[in-house]
Amino acid sequence: MSVLIAQIKHDFLIEYRSWPQTLALILFMWTIAYVIYRIRPEISAQEFNFVFWIFLLIISINVAIRGDSHAGQSERLLLYTLVSPAVVLTSRMIFNVFYLIVVALTFYASMLLFFYPQIEFLPEYVVVICVGAGAIGSVLAFIAAISRHVQGQNTATSVLSIPLLIPVTILLNSIGGNLIMSNQLQGSKYVALSGITLLSIALSMLLFPYIWRE
Repeated sequence: MSVLIAQIKHDFLIEYRSWPQTLALILFMWTIAYVIYRIRPEISAQEFNFVFWIFLLIISINVAIRGDSHAGQSERLLLYTLVSPAVVLTSRMIFNVFYLIVVALTFYASMLLFFYPQIEFLPEYVVVICVGAGAIGSVLAFIAAISRHVQGQNTATSVLSIPLLIPVTILLNSIGGNLIMSNQLQGSKYVALSGITLLSIALSMLLFPYIWRE
């Protein structure tokens, strides 16, 4: 457990040292929200929900690519020597989930800044955002870990993320849209979302140790 905590602190320290890129990401999200507002000042709740999840998917993939590029060959060799692959993957998943939750809430705040008179703030929707960001973060952590060992890792991350993230995004769009329209949460879709997330985590723990050796 102490090794895992130390690895998580290491991931956060690396992100802290790259704070200019984090500020650039925040600016990117605010710019997206502003462009959407300039193109379509009047937007319905369903359109807001659809646009939010589509752009969050794009932002999340960019976050995964950027985060994986921090680790150089020497750092990977050091991790291979000092810690187990399970610790590396678990710490990366925990960091990704936390970071993407912050990113998703920041993007949600950016969208509300321009569309708040039309779109009502819903605390339940924030819960959906946190759950969705956690699901996307856990999936992308595994995909980024695999892509790290593939030539052209940025392209591999984008390509490999499509089969898993498309159903996740569709489910999140459906859950969010139903919440906005009827103020109800569909338990069956949460079960499906949890199933995809748990499957990706299980595959990660099963396959990553073999990929790690390469």
